[in-house]
Amino acid sequence: MALPPPLLFLLLLLGVARALPAGWLPGDYPRTEAGARLFAHAYNSTAEEVFFSSTSASWTYNTNLTDHNSKQQVNGQECCYSAIAEEL
Repeated sequence: MALPPPLLFLLLLLGVARALPAGWLPGDYPRTEAGARLFAHAYNSTAEEVFFSSTSASWTYNTNLTDHNSKQQVNGQECCYSAIAEEL
């Protein structure tokens, strides 16, 4: 039995989200102005790390074409997409 594409996508996303480093997972912030500031600061810091990780994996793959680096690039992109999806 084939899974419908949206369900398959959600299952893949769930698997990738569980593989995220603990520091990249969203925190629990109070629903106040101070909490919003903390969230924005944490989000920006995490986005910088995710972008750096993805860019580094891409650079490594594009300058050193091996199967290992190809997998690293895919993992970096999956982390980036799952971090964005967590925010949605």
